[in-house]
Amino acid sequence: MRILYRIVGFGALLVLLPLVGACVGALQPTACSAGAAAGDWIGEDFWVRADLARVQRELACGANVHAQDFLGDTPLHSARFNENAAVTEALLNAGADVHAQNDDGNTPLEWAEIAGNETAIELLQGER
Repeated sequence: MRILYRIVGFGALLVLLPLVGACVGALQPTACSAGAAAGDWIGEDFWVRADLARVQRELACGANVHAQDFLGDTPLHSARFNENAAVTEALLNAGADVHAQNDDGNTPLEWAEIAGNETAIELLQGER
């Protein structure tokens, strides 16, 4: 910091510090997201884009596989939006409940059947 201060001065240092921090954070792909443990990983928005690495990172950061969104869906319910079998397997390996029911009484298997996600159907049927 002292060297950077001498090179750019105090005013520029105040401008550059957030940028330096953002760059360092971007270089740390294993950094936990602030919302992992808070349940921000539940819901369609997350699962449409989620890849295995991101799901594993959230799990490692303490994301709750039993968390429920405002409709009672768990991450395993929401994984029906994701065609990546490894994502569903990661949730199952982390202890996700295949028998969990949302507010309408639907299980993850039923949601996978409604969505036509054959991969998830096969995995979930194997966990009965």
